[in-house]
Amino acid sequence: MDKTELKRYRLSYIRERDALIEKINQRYERKLAALDVLLEDDPGEPEVQSNGATSAAHTARTLKDAVKEAIAASTVDFSSASLYKHYIRVNYPNLAEKPTDLSNALWRFKRDGLIEVVRKGSGTVASTYKKTPAFAVALSAAA
Repeated sequence: MDKTELKRYRLSYIRERDALIEKINQRYERKLAALDVLLEDDPGEPEVQSNGATSAAHTARTLKDAVKEAIAASTVDFSSASLYKHYIRVNYPNLAEKPTDLSNALWRFKRDGLIEVVRKGSGTVASTYKKTPAFAVALSAAA
């Protein structure tokens, strides 16, 4: 095998791996949504904010919805770490354990053109993103 054949071979495995990961993530999201429907029958205690008021604004059922809500609330460029620290951990502590848990949702939003990379991350440094005009259109269409 020469180098070009090896590269083609490697790329085919990468595509296969990415397809399998996508399928697993979709199944995971469906299972979470099903559990949320089951839990919906028992609403439990309303979320109480520090000022004593109850919060109805935070209604995300999946991590992807929570990330979309966090992006919508963001007024500046953001990273997975900043979204996690300032929004997800505060409003949805049970949806994510660490900032890297948000990367799949951010990747999907980037793929769909809802956000774009301002500065690409590397290693332990997270990428920085910003909203695109398509994000506002998608939010208004969903409402």
